[in-house]
Amino acid sequence: MLGTPSNMQSGDECVAGHLDQWFMNYGTPERSGDTEWQPAVLEHVKNEGHEGKEGLNTFSTDVKNNFVRVLDWLAQWACARSYGLGTRLPWDKSQLVESLSDSTIYAAYYTVAHLLHKDIFGKERGAANVGPEEMTDQVWDYVFCRTDQIPKDTTIKTESLESMRREFSYWYPLDINISGKDLIQNHLTFFLYVHTALFSPEYWPRAIRANGHLMLNGEKMSKSTGNFLTLAEATAKFGADATRIAMADAGDGIEDANFEEPVANASILRMYELRQWCESMIVDARILKEDESFAKVKESERHKNNDAIQRSGPKIFWDELFENELMGLVKIAGEEYEATNYKAALKSGLYDFISARDFYREATKAAGVGIHQDCARRYIELQALMVTVVAPHWAEHIWREVLGKADSVQNARWPEVAASKPELDAAREYVRSTSSNITSAEGAQLKKMSKGKVTQFDPKKEKKLSVFAALKYPAWQEDVIETVRKNFDGMKVDIGAVSKSLPKAESKRAMPFVQVLKRSLESGIDSSTVFERKLAFDEVKVLGEMVAGLKQSVQKCSVVEIVVMDEEWKSGKVVAGSEGVEVGEKREGLPGAAEGAVPGQPGFYFENV
Repeated sequence: MLGTPSNMQSGDECVAGHLDQWFMNYGTPERSGDTEWQPAVLEHVKNEGHEGKEGLNTFSTDVKNNFVRVLDWLAQWACARSYGLGTRLPWDKSQLVESLSDSTIYAAYYTVAHLLHKDIFGKERGAANVGPEEMTDQVWDYVFCRTDQIPKDTTIKTESLESMRREFSYWYPLDINISGKDLIQNHLTFFLYVHTALFSPEYWPRAIRANGHLMLNGEKMSKSTGNFLTLAEATAKFGADATRIAMADAGDGIEDANFEEPVANASILRMYELRQWCESMIVDARILKEDESFAKVKESERHKNNDAIQRSGPKIFWDELFENELMGLVKIAGEEYEATNYKAALKSGLYDFISARDFYREATKAAGVGIHQDCARRYIELQALMVTVVAPHWAEHIWREVLGKADSVQNARWPEVAASKPELDAAREYVRSTSSNITSAEGAQLKKMSKGKVTQFDPKKEKKLSVFAALKYPAWQEDVIETVRKNFDGMKVDIGAVSKSLPKAESKRAMPFVQVLKRSLESGIDSSTVFERKLAFDEVKVLGEMVAGLKQSVQKCSVVEIVVMDEEWKSGKVVAGSEGVEVGEKREGLPGAAEGAVPGQPGFYFENV
């Protein structure tokens, strides 16, 4: 190329300069690289590590794979230039270290910078009273724990040297380097190489968090198009906390994050309303006395927020369900924060937290008992802690001004909570799915009626809701389970053998059920759980707790009854119901909906009364 004349599109002659260039050889041993350097970095990235040392946390398989690919192809890199800003090459003062190769271990310098100079320009000496000419390579080796011997010819006091060494060994290794994903292929890889070359394994970086670029309202930020927003403009427009929430909500991983102004705007109202509710629950709390009921106080007294009418004493089913859900969400949010997945943490620690509160409010209101004061206060405390990272000003107000805590929320520890109970998790999901199925069925009838179609009942008139619970599975399903059990081995179900073993008359309804069992077994669910099919909770008891809520959520519902099916699915007995329902009554001639009931999946039927 150098010996071949070439021209630009303008016709001007191109002149290529043949200049000396310094390179760093980062290549693999097979590509003339050092025999140990690249393999050591690769081991660190893959988390294979060295004895007694953790590998690198990349927070993402994509990031780890990107580093591995770069380490495979990267070889000689032009590391110097003759002009611009930068540090002089130690072995060639005419050259400067180019920007991507520079500043790879600046964090190590930060550990001792305050001892070397008071101002950022280094004009005034720091506490160690050391001049730059005294910081020789041998001194740096001692400070950075590369040697245990203090240089004999140093003029620096031993006390100062030991102080700098302690600072370095205290702060290092670097816990995390947060940077753009475009730097994986150069600067961040150089960062790993240089740390590996200079320091012993216990001082190698622990984590790199690579981010994508930032979009605004789903489009690339651009001053020319006007789609541009600075931090100062965002905080002036939405406030600091709403801006931070929208940033956290912008996305996790290395994909480009999307800051959406509607999210920031909605966060203002959400956090304002949440603050008002928290203040009301503490400041305006009306604690019920032993001889008072929520319903009577609600009717006889005026309160801005009826949720503030709270009870004390023993906790009931809905309290336990609520507290259990909060414990699970705290665990999830903590794990997501630890993994720097702020969007996911925001979902668990704010959005799902509010949803759990709303579910609890509606359930206790429908049951006519109101919120328990201990549950209310615990929720507010946990909510403040969950959002301290993303909404610190809001959290501080709640913590200090509302809850009356003596110290800042910034000094509070992450809450330690017990693991959520599987039986309560299962009961909660059962309540939600059953309620949703019932209200959806009612909605479907309303939709049919609006289109002039025939409906099973008139959803606009007074109605009765019967819920049918089965204590056992149908006998034919038990027979199918036993057949599948005999043909299950090594995480595989022999469908052919199962099909041959089933009576032809049962095959049509049995095979879809067989496929459900097969998917469960081959997905890794414990076989005893699949075959025994035991519920983790008392279904009849939970349905009894749901009666009041179902009556309120279904339009014009005057009666709700819970019927437990007999073993033949032909009749049943009323075990719970709304006011006026006779518990213990027999029910004969049950509707077709009752036949589909199985444990954990009740049937239900509407009829006008």
